[in-house]
Amino acid sequence: MTTLMRNACLALLVVTVATSASAQNHELDADSTKGWSLSFGPVFRGGMELRVSGSSYSQQQGLDARLTYGDGIGDIGPTGSLADRTYDDGFVFMDALTWLDGLTTYWGYNSASQYDAPADQLIFTRGGERVLTDGLTDGPMSAEDDLHAWGIGIAVSRHLNAQNNSPVLCGGVNAFQLEDISLRVSNYGAQYTSVPYTVTDRFDIYAALPPPPAPYAGDYDSSGHLIYNTPASRGAMAGSPFPWSAANTVTFNVDSELYEFWFGARFDLARRGKVTAFVLPNVSLNYFTADVTRLETYAATRHGTTTPLASWSDSGGGSDWLFGIGVAFGIEVRLNATWFMVVSAEYDHVFSEAEIMIGPNTIEVDVSGYTASLLFGTDL
Repeated sequence: MTTLMRNACLALLVVTVATSASAQNHELDADSTKGWSLSFGPVFRGGMELRVSGSSYSQQQGLDARLTYGDGIGDIGPTGSLADRTYDDGFVFMDALTWLDGLTTYWGYNSASQYDAPADQLIFTRGGERVLTDGLTDGPMSAEDDLHAWGIGIAVSRHLNAQNNSPVLCGGVNAFQLEDISLRVSNYGAQYTSVPYTVTDRFDIYAALPPPPAPYAGDYDSSGHLIYNTPASRGAMAGSPFPWSAANTVTFNVDSELYEFWFGARFDLARRGKVTAFVLPNVSLNYFTADVTRLETYAATRHGTTTPLASWSDSGGGSDWLFGIGVAFGIEVRLNATWFMVVSAEYDHVFSEAEIMIGPNTIEVDVSGYTASLLFGTDL
């Protein structure tokens, strides 16, 4: 896009220098300029629209943050039967003979404070959360944004004959660099309430023998210290409930360009002195191209801190040719016998939309919109 504009401006500069020298020998006569003409200048396109639809990876995979922060009591097993038990400060697993006598040498603890000597017991604790779901967000991806673009326009024209009211055949190209779009969307998440708790299990020591000094860890085939595999007692203490949430955030970055190749006929409506009002219906072939990046993050926010739990990234792009029609209204002002200025406003209707597939989403771009232009031209 930048190279195209630079080359166009360089070519037009050469034309300007060549024609300005000859313009000194012309007298102002608005009705005598009936040959070819070339014009160029800035153009602005507004009223375009970008839409995003589809789903998200978080939604497709049914992610649930409760699996990360939820109830961990299952790891410490039931109180009434044998089990492998994992605690925050140790473990009590089954050894090779536990199923016969209910005892085990396959256990370990971290701190001397876990030994209750008067009771001949070892104390183990495990923290967890009871998680309640308060609300869900689970819908289709839907977002949109308006687009606008600045660019450069180049046009050529030719009178069909030498009569003042004859139509003028016109054609040209408008090259637009659309604004960079950064769109953030969320379509999947949940609100939770967690109740923290701590479970405390006490285990009797076989034969009331003091345990080895902490930290200590036995093994499956050990003949070391024996304790019972099932807790002598279990207690739980609940804390204060607190709310938290988890949700996805999907960011789309779109860098796009639009090239409008158009052809039409200009009809003069009125003329007063150096100023001519006109209407210009036209047809167009529009080339749209875009590069897109997509980043999705699924994160939990707890106690004011956001922690990512999963993320995905995609990149891609696409291009399309789109047919359109338009009509412009404007005025032409003769500056001298050779140079003129054109100010116009136009609405362009493009019959189809450009589509780009990225990840589980579809991006649709409607490039229909209005165009304002300020062109300076010269007769050739």
